[in-house]
Amino acid sequence: MKKKMSFSGYKFIPFPVLIFDSQDELVYYNESASEILEIGKYTEEEIASLKASLEEASSEVSPDGFFTVTIKDTKFLASGNNVDVNATNYHMFFLCSREKIAELESKLTELKKEMAIIQKMIDSSYDGIYLTDGEGKTLYFNDSFMKISGFKREETYGRYLQDLVKENYLPNSCSTEVVKTRKPYTTIINYYNGVQAIATGMPIFDEEGKLVRVFCNVRDITELNRLKAELEDIYALSDGYLRQLKEFQRQCLTKAKIIANSKAMTDIIDLIMKAAYADTPILITGESGVGKDEIAKFIHNVSESSKKGPFIRINCSAIPEHLLESELFGYEPHAFTGANRSGKTDLFQLADGGTLFLNEIGDMPLSLQSKLLDAIQEKSFRRLGGVKPIQFNARIISATNKDLEKLVGEGKFRLDLYYRLNVISIHIPPLRERTEDIIPLINLFLDEYNKKYNQNKKLSPGVLRKLLEYPWPGNIRELKNVIERLVVTNTANYIDVDALPFSLKTKHEPYKSEGIYEYSAQIREGRDMKEVLENIERRMIANALKQTKNMREAARLLGIDLSTLVRKKKRYFV
Repeated sequence: MKKKMSFSGYKFIPFPVLIFDSQDELVYYNESASEILEIGKYTEEEIASLKASLEEASSEVSPDGFFTVTIKDTKFLASGNNVDVNATNYHMFFLCSREKIAELESKLTELKKEMAIIQKMIDSSYDGIYLTDGEGKTLYFNDSFMKISGFKREETYGRYLQDLVKENYLPNSCSTEVVKTRKPYTTIINYYNGVQAIATGMPIFDEEGKLVRVFCNVRDITELNRLKAELEDIYALSDGYLRQLKEFQRQCLTKAKIIANSKAMTDIIDLIMKAAYADTPILITGESGVGKDEIAKFIHNVSESSKKGPFIRINCSAIPEHLLESELFGYEPHAFTGANRSGKTDLFQLADGGTLFLNEIGDMPLSLQSKLLDAIQEKSFRRLGGVKPIQFNARIISATNKDLEKLVGEGKFRLDLYYRLNVISIHIPPLRERTEDIIPLINLFLDEYNKKYNQNKKLSPGVLRKLLEYPWPGNIRELKNVIERLVVTNTANYIDVDALPFSLKTKHEPYKSEGIYEYSAQIREGRDMKEVLENIERRMIANALKQTKNMREAARLLGIDLSTLVRKKKRYFV
C-alpha cells in the first residue's frame, strides 16, 4: 500500500477515509482510519475482503446517499464515489459510526447555540458591526449600524462598498482602505443623516494569508462630541468663576496690601479661601511685624461676615487690665463708680454679624480668659452690672506673637481657651523665610510712598541686593519704614547704597531660602527690577509646565488664567 501525498487534505477528517485505485489497491487512508479500523494491521487478503464488503454494501444506497457496512462487528454509515486525480480513477469511501454521527450532531447543535448567542451579542451591540469579504462585498451588518448610518439591508446587502462610496450612498469607508492596504485602519465618518462615527476596520486572513473578511466596528461619537462640548463649556464657565474668584482675591489682597508670591503665603491664602464661608475661630501666629493685622482684615473681607457686619479690632496688650473687661464686654449704666450714665456698648455687639479681632491675645489677663471662653462658646455674655444675657454673632479672629502652648504650660493661658481659639491655625512665617515676597513688597511700598509724597524714586541694584540679604528682624513693618525713609530723606531720584541706614549697609549672611540667591545673583549682574521679575516669571511658568504636563493644570497651579498663561508662554518662548 502506498500513501499518496495528493490526498493529504483528508488527514484531519474526524472519521475514516479509504481510497482505492482501479486495481483495488488501498492507496490512502487517514489517521482516523488507522485509529478506528487499525487498517495498518490488515493483510492484503483482509484489505481485499474489506474492499469487497464495501462494494457489496454500496449496492444498497439509501435516498440520502448513505449505505450501511459492518466491519469487525462495528456498523458504519458509509458513502462512496469515484474521483479522477491526474487522469487516474480512484474509488473513495467515507465511513462514520452512528455514535460518531450522534456526537457530531450534538456538537453541531451546541455550535449552533453558541453561534446564536454570538449573533444576539452582535445584534444587540451598541456599536455598529459591518462585515465584508476580502474584496469589499457587503456580507452582514447589525441593527446598530443601520441606526448609525441610516442604511437599509435591502439596499446594501451584497453591494460592494467601493460602489456605495462612488454613488455617494456612503461618504467614505474604512473597509475599502483595509481591502487596499491589508492593514487595520481607523477613520471618522460623517454619515449623511448627521451622525458622526469613528470606524475601525480589521483584516481577517486565512491560513494561506489570503484576505477573506474585513470586520469593521463603528461607534457613534455624536453624543460623545456633544458631551465634550458641554464639558468644554463647563470648563470655560469654571475658568470664568475661577477668574472672578482670583480677581476678587487679588482685589482683597491689594486692598489689604498683602503680597503672596512665596509658597508659604499662597498656601495661607488658599487656606483662608477654603475657610471663608464658615464663621470658625481662627488663630494667627507669627513674629511682630509679619502682617497679622492685614491677614485678619483679609479674612474678614473675603468672608460673608464682611457683608453683614464690621471689622472690630482690639489690642489686648494696649489696654490696662481694669479697663479691658469694660471695653470688651461693656457695662450697664451706673455699673461702677465713675461709669458713664448711659453705660457702654460692648465690642461683641459692635462686631455683631461681622468680625471681632482680638490682637495680642497672648497678653489677655488670666482673670478675663474664663469669661471670654464662655462668651465664645455660648455666643452670649453679660455686661458689667448686667443680669440679662446678650446674644451676638461675630466671627472671632485672634492673633499673637507669643508661644501660647508655652504660656499654657506656664499657667498663664487657659488650655480650653487655646483650643477654642485655635480651630484653624495660620502661622505667618517671618520675612527672612519668604524672600520671594521681598521685591514685590518693596515695589508695593515704593509705589505707595512715591504717590503719597509726589516723588519718583527708584532703587539701584545694589540697594535691592542689600535689602534682600538683610534678615529683617522687624519683618514687613521694618521694611515699610525703611522704604518710606528712603523716599522721604533722599533728594536724588536714583537711590544708591550710600543712602541706606547703617544697619542695612553692614554685611549680612543671607538667609538660606529658596529664591534669595537667585534674586541676589541677578541683581549683582546689574539687571533692573523688571528684568529680574520677568526672568523669575519665565522660570515659574517653565517649572509649572514641567510639573503638570498640561496647560490648564499649569494655569491653575500658577493661579492665572489659561489665556494669560498662553500669552506669557508665547512671550517668553517657554
